[in-house]
Amino acid sequence: HPAMRVLGFDAPGGRAGAWAVVDSRRGGMLSGVGDVELHDKESEADHYRKLYVVFREAIAVLNVQLFVVEQPFYPVSHRIAQYVGAAKIYAASFRVNWLMLTSSGARKLVLGSGGPGKAAKAEVLSTMIARFGARRITNQHRADAALYALAGVRYYETHGGTP
Repeated sequence: HPAMRVLGFDAPGGRAGAWAVVDSRRGGMLSGVGDVELHDKESEADHYRKLYVVFREAIAVLNVQLFVVEQPFYPVSHRIAQYVGAAKIYAASFRVNWLMLTSSGARKLVLGSGGPGKAAKAEVLSTMIARFGARRITNQHRADAALYALAGVRYYETHGGTP
């Protein structure tokens, strides 16, 4: 398969989220990572503009071909669904295919295990730090975003293309 860059997005469930871009070459090199901070003093429109800038810059500057986001789930679905929807619209507007995965599905693709709970979060964090370094994976949100990006690479490799 030709090289592909995949943007993983951990949607803000509260006020923090993250994004990560993984390049499929050499088994998945981290090309970029960053935080998404939404503040109470900002309007909802400001939140959507922030997300738009993140996607515009990641897609244009880092040449992303696939976007992967977590499928909203209960009980946090009401907090992340609006941002997941906005992110999918942004990806489509930039003509980037998107893929929505459950957190357990992403863990199965990348780690080979997909059980729920805090132990799974700790496994994702430790695995992403071991792979990409503690200077880049500084929090759980970045680890989750990197996991989704890597899951997109694995999906692409096993299914032979984008969805």
